[in-house]
Amino acid sequence: MSRYYWSNCYLTLKHYDTTESFYRTTFEMSERLLLNADHIRIQSIKSLADLYNKRGTKRQAINFCQEQLTIYEKEPFENRVKIANILINIGELYDDNSDEKIQVLDKALSILKKNVRVQYAVTAGCLFMIAEYYHKRNADTNAFDYV
Repeated sequence: MSRYYWSNCYLTLKHYDTTESFYRTTFEMSERLLLNADHIRIQSIKSLADLYNKRGTKRQAINFCQEQLTIYEKEPFENRVKIANILINIGELYDDNSDEKIQVLDKALSILKKNVRVQYAVTAGCLFMIAEYYHKRNADTNAFDYV
């Protein structure tokens, strides 16, 4: 876990290659630790996607998240909340005017509605992102449905 925190320091310094190396190591270690490290794995996915986005390789970030999503979708019942978290990560990467953004956020929200007690803050964040999407498209009537 300390590698993860060090990678955040390198990210602040904009040492992207070192940051990626540390994030990747954390990500790979979390794969081996199974259940105890699952929250670390989800955070590592988000961190790597954010790093790729900062480097200007948004498509790589989206592809990486979608690749991880397919792994979790193999056992959808056990991984519903994790799937929703990855979908939200993908939604954050899409441009505000992208139809794909609202599609992945709606899918995440439908999963989270069934697990709202477990993921209250994540659900609230997803609702806010959807409302913001509609507000930016001047569809305030739709936006109010999500606030």
